[in-house]
Amino acid sequence: MRSLNLRLQQAGLKALALVSLFLLAQFCTTEVREESPLKPVFDHFEVTFKDWALDASQGQVLEMENGSKVHIPAEAFVDASGEPVQGKIDVEYREFHSSAEIISSGIPMVYDSAGSRFNFESAGMFEFRGYQEGQPIFIAPDKSVQVDMASLKDESFNFYYLAENQVNALSQTFSLIPSLQAQSVSELPAGNWQLLSTSQAAQVNAEKSQKLEALQEELSEILPDEPLAPQGIQADDVAFEFDLDVSDFPELAGFEGIIWVFDKELGGGEAPQDQAWVFAQEWNQAQLLPKPERPMSYSLVLSNAQNRYETQVKPVLSGQNLAQAQRDFEQKMQTYKKVEAENAERIAKIKEEQAFYRRQSNFVRSFRIQNMGVYNCDRIYNDPGALMVQASFQVDQQAVDEGKINIFLISNGNVIQYSRPRGWNSFEKFRFNPQAQNRMVAVLPQDRVAVFDQEAFDKIKQNPPENGAALQFDLKSYEEPVASVEDLQRLINTL
Repeated sequence: MRSLNLRLQQAGLKALALVSLFLLAQFCTTEVREESPLKPVFDHFEVTFKDWALDASQGQVLEMENGSKVHIPAEAFVDASGEPVQGKIDVEYREFHSSAEIISSGIPMVYDSAGSRFNFESAGMFEFRGYQEGQPIFIAPDKSVQVDMASLKDESFNFYYLAENQVNALSQTFSLIPSLQAQSVSELPAGNWQLLSTSQAAQVNAEKSQKLEALQEELSEILPDEPLAPQGIQADDVAFEFDLDVSDFPELAGFEGIIWVFDKELGGGEAPQDQAWVFAQEWNQAQLLPKPERPMSYSLVLSNAQNRYETQVKPVLSGQNLAQAQRDFEQKMQTYKKVEAENAERIAKIKEEQAFYRRQSNFVRSFRIQNMGVYNCDRIYNDPGALMVQASFQVDQQAVDEGKINIFLISNGNVIQYSRPRGWNSFEKFRFNPQAQNRMVAVLPQDRVAVFDQEAFDKIKQNPPENGAALQFDLKSYEEPVASVEDLQRLINTL
């Protein structure tokens, strides 16, 4: 897998020249950080870290269930004075992908540039930390850690690093530093995003597909495909009469007298009984396409020089053909069950591995980092259909202190963060597309949550405001407790 090397030329720790961004300010301090400097949006929960106890002298590959990997070389870390770290260390890693994870993270998804305010659209974020006996450790100047981060999106995104010093996403305005040049740490204020690379495309998670293919091949060598029970024709079935070679469909081997009927249980497609013209045509070509999501169901494509018709069908039998097929099925099923029982332990292990790889993301983005902290794979969110309004908010028809409310607009799956910046009197630059699939979550003090659901946005869609107009959002309190990231995601899914 190709990795993107983000190493910058940097001065030595004792040199008087500018220190690269990749050398943390902690090289010059002995401050102890026992937790991430990010301030979570909620007081009582956040996205949890996965942690490992490691030997600093040995290389390690940390693997996550979603397919992410962190490749740590041997002797990769130094302490606050720049001395190599020996012995046992603790490292922590977490990622942010879902709407609930991004909202809960406290990671700023907004920044200012030349007086304009922009939002990020994320393809995944991660945070990496290390400690020895409670003291922070850092990546050595001559080392780098490779992060292969799982991603749910395959388009091109930029890669950013967040400069930090007790970052507080609720009260600060964040800026973007677009330069890839080395900078002095003292010149990089907390809360600024540093652009590290542009337009990086995702890579296909080749390991996932290769492993699944190998596991399926191994399973097939042990256990034949489970036989499928034949189905009999029903009185209300709509049958098609055509000649078709089914030798390319092993699941149909041994079936005699197949009758093809409209698969009314599948849903979708054009029901032939409502398409009289179909039966008035002479079709000179028929094609079957299996539907992977539904065994023994197929797309049927009929065509001639003038017309084409596509619907869904399934094979059924009747009379002696059905009786013989049922006897064959019962015999095959007995053989299948016997083989399955004899190899139960091995089959269970293969299926467990298959489930592990199926949980992984289909895409991976690879980076080399030389700095502990927060990294963001993002791009500027730009919806050409968005309006800018002067937004105000009420909760349960009561006025709220807009300086203490944090708004998250989920538009077509993208989380857009709005908090009132210092110096603003209101959310005067609130952008949204009334025609998009919108939902809104507001986080209030004491972990209270209010929502503005899709139905409420649909009412705005019917009478959209003018660009620049005042618009009040009447949010409703969510009465159920939101005590975890999982609770928040369940709430979002209902909006």
